[in-house]
Amino acid sequence: MLGGFLVFAFAAWVFVEIADEVAEGESLGADRYVLTLFTAHSGWPDWIVHAVVDLTALGGMAVLTLVTLLCALYLGAARRLSSAFWLVLAVVGGLALSHGLKLLFQRPRPDVIEHIVAVSTTSFPSGHAANSAVVYLTLAAIIAREQGNRQLRIYVVAVGILLTMLVGSTRLVLGVHWPSDVLAGWALGAGWAALCASVSRLMSPGRRLA
Repeated sequence: MLGGFLVFAFAAWVFVEIADEVAEGESLGADRYVLTLFTAHSGWPDWIVHAVVDLTALGGMAVLTLVTLLCALYLGAARRLSSAFWLVLAVVGGLALSHGLKLLFQRPRPDVIEHIVAVSTTSFPSGHAANSAVVYLTLAAIIAREQGNRQLRIYVVAVGILLTMLVGSTRLVLGVHWPSDVLAGWALGAGWAALCASVSRLMSPGRRLA
């Protein structure tokens, strides 16, 4: 539980630092340089671009909503009502938080290349990065707590981190987010997931939260 609060505190600090740089326009030079490296599509085979488009859907609203509902229903059927409640709360709260911050910052989307996928919201923070972190890291925490084997716990958490990083990285390849958007999204999602996990354990003393 203490580790979760420490993760939240560190992630919150990272997000605030990035947000301050973005608000003052100090990140734009580095953002543009890094994004140019990610968007060098001219020599890439079409199958790679198609694969990136497929992978970015793992952080889309439809996929994350479906995953959350199916997992919540499973947890409910397995009589893990506390876990189902905290999963839904973490996801809904994370979605609302990321959307609210987008409205607050109103950062325009990158103009380095023509966007490969359609986007309609503002840029900061990356909703795909934040929301995938909330869903996949929260699910990883729930599953890992059920595992008695340390190697399996590490594997489950590593898969959650991998999926989160894959989704965020695709937003750069597609040219629809600045790097600072994605970093802030990761920090926001990881911090929120850690906070929800810590509070859930705090409210269930002496019990394993499945």
